[in-house]
Order: sequence, then C-alpha cells, then structure tokens
Amino acid sequence: MRGAMRLAPTLAALGAGALLAGCGSSRAKTNSTPKAAAASGGGAALTKGRALALAQAIDLQPADVRGFRAIPQPGHESVQEKALAHELETCAGAAGEAHKLAEAKSAAFKREVNGMPQEVSSSVSVEQSSAYAQQDLTAIRSARGQRCIVKLVNAALRARNLGGAKVGAVSITQGTPPTAGTTGAFGLRLSLPISVQGVTVHAYFDFLGFASGPVEVTLQSVGVNEALPAAIQEHLFGVLVQRAKAHPA
Repeated sequence: MRGAMRLAPTLAALGAGALLAGCGSSRAKTNSTPKAAAASGGGAALTKGRALALAQAIDLQPADVRGFRAIPQPGHESVQEKALAHELETCAGAAGEAHKLAEAKSAAFKREVNGMPQEVSSSVSVEQSSAYAQQDLTAIRSARGQRCIVKLVNAALRARNLGGAKVGAVSITQGTPPTAGTTGAFGLRLSLPISVQGVTVHAYFDFLGFASGPVEVTLQSVGVNEALPAAIQEHLFGVLVQRAKAHPA
C-alpha cells in the first residue's frame, strides 16, 4: 500500500523523526541549564569537523543492509518540519540545537515483502557533552515525552490530507534494547491503522536508540502489515552499537 508509506515522512515532519531519531536530534534552541553545563565532559573538546566525521563513521552504510535499495535522504528540513520538531521537543523537554555539534543521516534502505513496503535508516548526532545526550535520552524515555509524541502525531495526522486514506489513532509501546557498554538506550514502536478504499492495514514505526557519551544513535524502521523483522533490526542495531564503541568521542 503506497499510501501508507507517505506516513513515514509525515511522522518525520511531525517531529517524531526529530525527537526519536538520535534520542532527540534536537532542533529547538534552548538555553543551557546549570546542571548540563556543569556536567560537560570530554565531548566539549570535540570540533564540529571531528564530530561530523565521527557521526558518519558510525552511520549505516549500503553494505550493512543487503537486499535493500539505498535512497539518499534530503539534506535539509522544511520550515514546517523545523516548527513541528521545535513544538515536540519543547513539549518533551529535550536538549536544543545550540548544543549539537554535528549530525549524519544514512540513506533510506527500502524493499518490498509480499507487496508491502519496508524501510530502515539510521541517524547519528553528536552533542557538546554527555549531559545533553542524557537529557535527550531522558526525554524520549519519559511518560511526558511519549504523551507529547502521541498527542502531536495524532493531531497532525487528523489535519493532513493523505490522499483519501483514513488513519486511526496512534498507539505507542516502549522497550529497552540490550546495549552493554553504552550510557543508556530506548526502544519505541508507533503503530496505527490505515484504511484505503475499504481495506485496512497497520503501519509500524520502530525506533531503537542509544547514547554513548555525547553521541546519540537511532535505528528507525517502517513496515506495513508487519514490522521490519526483529532479526534484521537486532543485527543492524548491533552494528551501530559496535561502531560507536569502536569510535569513542
């Protein structure tokens, strides 16, 4: 169902991609808190150039995702996307753009299974310090943050023209993937029913992320009628964890 895949950029535009990708790939400009500033550690010594090289070294590459077609992602956000990301991050209490040194996004890797689309990608952000990465991680794992995601996604989907598709309420579930050697992780699934011409399918948006010092990494995937298989998610997530360990900030 092609219409269902249009919801992937919709969620990103709603700021779900901004808050979920990279434990909160922060767009909102917020002031540094005394606690966060005092906790600045070795990450503060990173230059923007080194931070970008680090993010790119960790991100997924085409060779990691065999059997999928790599599609380059846009390198910029629209005014609407930035505004929605700002609203979500302000609601959830995430850190801000002013504290981010660099960000890298992989290509979108796509395939079809039984005629239904699946997609997976990754994003890596490097903050000025571990404290800001932990602030984002706390926001995404909190009940407050998840209420904000569901509220804004539901509201914006109701307001959008999705080519005749009728979208039901978004639900969210949480888990914690194993990430030994990192400084914390999160797992979220957003699911929603989509009806087109009397046929109803379910779309699944999975986000697995972790922090490693000032580095924030997220694996995001989309599946229609079934999520991207857990074995693939676990493998790719493991690749990202190992790369983050091999490239300490």
